[in-house]
Parts: sequence; C-alpha cells; structure tokens
Amino acid sequence: MQNLTMKTPIRKPSALGKEYERVLRLPHSSFILCLLAVFFCFSLPGHCEDLDVLEQQALSAAADRVAASVVRIETIGGLERVDKVLFGAGPTTGLVVDAKGYIISSAFNFVNKPASILVRMPDGSRKPAKLVARDHSRMFVLLKIEPDHPLAVPEVAPASEMRVGQWCIAMGRTFEDSRPNIAVGIVSAVGRIWGKAIQTDAPISPNNYGGPLVDIRGRAMGLLVPLSQQSAEEIAGMEWYDSGIGFAIPLETIQTVLPRLRKGEDLFAGVAGVFMESKNLYTGDTKLASCRPNSPAAKAGFKGGDRIIEIGGHKVNRTAEVRQEIGRRYAGDKLHFVVVRGEKRIEADLELVAKLEPYCHGFLGILPNEAAMPKAFRSATSIPIVPPPTPSSNRAIRSRPFRASLLSIATICFAKSRPSSRA
Repeated sequence: MQNLTMKTPIRKPSALGKEYERVLRLPHSSFILCLLAVFFCFSLPGHCEDLDVLEQQALSAAADRVAASVVRIETIGGLERVDKVLFGAGPTTGLVVDAKGYIISSAFNFVNKPASILVRMPDGSRKPAKLVARDHSRMFVLLKIEPDHPLAVPEVAPASEMRVGQWCIAMGRTFEDSRPNIAVGIVSAVGRIWGKAIQTDAPISPNNYGGPLVDIRGRAMGLLVPLSQQSAEEIAGMEWYDSGIGFAIPLETIQTVLPRLRKGEDLFAGVAGVFMESKNLYTGDTKLASCRPNSPAAKAGFKGGDRIIEIGGHKVNRTAEVRQEIGRRYAGDKLHFVVVRGEKRIEADLELVAKLEPYCHGFLGILPNEAAMPKAFRSATSIPIVPPPTPSSNRAIRSRPFRASLLSIATICFAKSRPSSRA
C-alpha cells in the first residue's frame, strides 16, 4: 500500500532566523531587553538616528515638570571672605518643599551671613525670606516666605528606586528668570558621605547649589550641596567644584526632619564618643581603643577592648561601617549597640549627642616653685602658691620638700583646718 503521507519540506533557516533562534536561547531578562531594543530601533524613523533628539526631549520634559518649584535666591550684604574663600554677590538657588512658603537651599549659600534674603519666584515676583533653621550635618537650610498663593511642590523620588547609572539632571536658577539652568549626568553612587548623600557626575557648582537633582521622570531626588568625606566645615566640598564629583541630600530624608526644622530647631550630627583601635577606616576591625568620659558610650558602660558587632540592627565588621551607621544619624537619635567583651554580649541604647564634653584632668591647686628651693633639693617640690578657688585653697598648707624619685615628685602637706568637701 502506498504511503500517501505528505512530508513537509525542510527549509534552510535564513540568517535572520538563526539570529532569532539565538535570541530565544538567551536568559529571560536578556531576551526581553533584546526584544525591546529591536522594537525601539525599528519603530523610529530612520531607526536609531533620532535617539539623541528623543533623549533631549525627555530631559527637557523632566526639567519642565519641576521648574515651577525651583526659585532664585538673592542675598544682600554679609562677609566678603570666609576663611580663604572669597564670596561674590551672585544669585543662588532654592527648592520649594511646602506650598505654604517653605524653601530649602544649600547652607553654603548663607555661610557669609547675609543681612537680607530675597526669593525671586518663577513668575518674577520677589519675596523677603527669613532663615528658619539649619541642618549642620547635611549642610542645608530652611527658609520661609509669605506667598500670595500656594506654591508648586515637586514629586519626590523614593530612595528605594534610585539606581547607580540612571539619568539625572542638576538644576539651578541663576542665569535666566524664564528657565532653569540644567546639567545632565548619571547617579554615580548612593549612600556616600557616610550614608548621607547621592553622588553624581553632573557638574555641580554655586550655579546650582540649593537646586534639585531630578530623575528622568521629573521627580526630585535630592538637594544639591557641597560635601566632603574628610571635613564637616561649612565650606567643605568646594574643592570638587565642577569636577564630576557632586552630591545631593535625598529629598526623602529631608522630608523626615522638616517638622523639626519648621520649629526653628537646628540639627547636628550625632556622636557616640567611641574611638576605634584601628587607624585604617576600610580594613580595620571594630575593636574600641577607648570611650570619651561622660560620652554616651561611656555612660552605657563600654570600655576599650570591647568589639562592636551591631549598630541599629545592622552587622558591622569594619571601622568604616561603624562610622557609616553613626555618621548618618542626628544628635538626639537613639541607636541600639551590641558589643562583645570576651565572651560576654552587651546591649545598650545610646542617645547620640551634638558634641562631647571636653575632658578635664583633676587639679589640686598646688604649683611647684623650684627656684625657691636650695640646690640640693631642686628635684623636689615646694608649694608657694595656692590659687583660689581650689581644693587646697580651703586649707592652711605648708610644705617641706624632700628628694623625689625619677618618676614622681612628692610633697608632704599638713592641713590645719577641717577637710574640704571637694576632692
């Protein structure tokens, strides 16, 4: 019986077919990206020739979306020079964060202590402003004006959506009233300056200090400020002027402290009073060398030789990680520490402080006077002066010197009055 089954002819795959089969064998994520790239290129007139035009349109649209919230700040008077930095009289930038007239800007713009502050709105109107509070940790200020109508507030980009390599736009309003000046770059890093800032390669300078860093969707990612890893001075970070190393404080972080700033409360970086044994930030471990007396760490019972293993619920293994966890907190914040001492585990909640109390050595109030002693007793000590008020000023003291050892100087004192209550 004849087999009537028809066989489908086998066609030799074309070059395009082979390429399609190769794409199908790619991992799922790579496959999707390839399809998107093919669709994008072949759907445009002239394929990818107009890509630059589309990029420009996207960046302009993003800048336009936040432009109404970017204001010009003009200062009058103030110091001409701060340290070695000569300050000019040009305008700076601010960003609206509240429809009722609250504006944030870089603290650098006001380090010369201007006598008056004026805010020029995008519509050309001017309003006097007062400086409400400063954030000395993240180096920005909060200003207040009395607007005639509610101000435009930008949408905030969530910190969880920020990715290294994404497009970003640094904006200021210093050149033209009608349109902000913009500089384009990418996000170079997140969590910089001890966890406080976004890093970008977009040109950052006084032209846009106090302006927003904006993503491609027109959302405000952060506030542009000069910062430095090595210094917390008011003019720190100026050395990276237009260098491709710029920083922005995440706007999401700023929003969490706005209620405190509105009350006129200045914010400071928190310190715990711990000193690490290792001098190398990035390779050293977390063993403590000492704790400053009367510091939060000392009050919690921490001692030299203890090893920090956890801060705020995060494991730490290096000196840099300890500084990262503490450096992004404010004075007044409570932070949970876990240390080990030998085999003992110690946990404590520390309330960080703005500054550490200076350590003062004990002083009895007794001063030596070798010139008044005989040559035979020049290695000993007499007591010619008792400067009040000191513990010794409440006693009638006389002394008789005797020869001291090489390591100490001793004095025999006799008290003729009742002992003092101060030690």
